[in-house]
Parts: sequence; structure tokens; C-alpha cells
Amino acid sequence: MKSIPTYPSLLLLLLIFIWRSTLISAQQPGAPEAKGIQMDAATFTEAIDHRKDVFVFDLRDLASYQAGHLRRAVSLTGSASSIAKTLRNQSKESVLFIYCSNGALSKQVADILMSEGYTEVTYMVGGFEEWKKLGLTNYE
Repeated sequence: MKSIPTYPSLLLLLLIFIWRSTLISAQQPGAPEAKGIQMDAATFTEAIDHRKDVFVFDLRDLASYQAGHLRRAVSLTGSASSIAKTLRNQSKESVLFIYCSNGALSKQVADILMSEGYTEVTYMVGGFEEWKKLGLTNYE
């Protein structure tokens, strides 16, 4: 019986294709309102590992951030509106990846920024809790 070979490169390309498709569909004209781009924890981690143009922000409280965070992440704390206000210092063309503890706050911030004309704001579905549950790496 032949074994089926694995193709990690093909899987990575497929994940990138799916992510780009999500990005393109999120930017379709005529959409009722702009929404942040959602990404599962594994794809989120792969993307920040492979893209050097990404700004990564951890929206959890400072104690959680100090206990451990994704590599390259900068801590931002506060309410959705105060965090969005801080992120407005970034160019609207910046590639922003944001995460919080469970995905709720980062979704709110992503939706606010996308509605204001930012083009690439991605948030991690399930947040850091999901990331830890999956046992992913890329941790400081």
C-alpha cells in the first residue's frame, strides 16, 4: 500500500490563497459595512512569521502581555475606541494584525478601523486563548 506524501509547502500556499481570498472579499465595493479580516490562530501565526510588513498588536492587559505574547507584538490596552484612536497613528495602508484574549475586543477594534478606511486589519479568531489551546509557537 502506498503512503500519501505530505506537502507542507502546498498547505502553506493554500492557506495564503484562502487568506488573500478573504482579504479581497472583505474589500468588495458595495459591502454594507467594512469588517475586520478574521483569521484562525494557526494562519495568523504563519502570516506574521512570513510577512515583514505586518504590525502586530496585543490588546490584552499589561500583566497578560508580560506573562507571554506573540513575537513582534506591541502591547496596547484600553477600550475598543481608545485602542482604535491610538492605532489611527498608523497609515491606512499599514498591515495591522491584532489579537486579544478571546477575539472579541480585537474584532471590535478591527471593525472600527476598517469602517474608517483602513484596508488591512486582521484579528485572530478566538484570541490568545485559542492560540495557547492549539499549542502554537512564536512566543516571547
